[in-house]
Amino acid sequence: CIRDRNNSDIIEGTEAIAAFYTLPKGVSISSHSITPIEVKVIGEEAYAYGTYAGETLKADGEKIQWKGKYVNVWRQIDGIWKVYLEIWNSNP
Repeated sequence: CIRDRNNSDIIEGTEAIAAFYTLPKGVSISSHSITPIEVKVIGEEAYAYGTYAGETLKADGEKIQWKGKYVNVWRQIDGIWKVYLEIWNSNP
């Protein structure tokens, strides 16, 4: 949400994903919302897509608003739903 997610490499693995979502010191997300357009379950897989919007508060007090669209794919493994793939792209 504070980084450009467009044109970035694929992030794989627990440690890399956690590092990507760890905010720098003094930075916080002051608001975040998602608006699903469609959510569909097909057997042991599911997907959702929609839009998101929010605001980041930087350490210096600057507020940055952002918005975009997302796609999530889940798979049910041993009865537990797990994120298999997600894509978040910001709007200009």
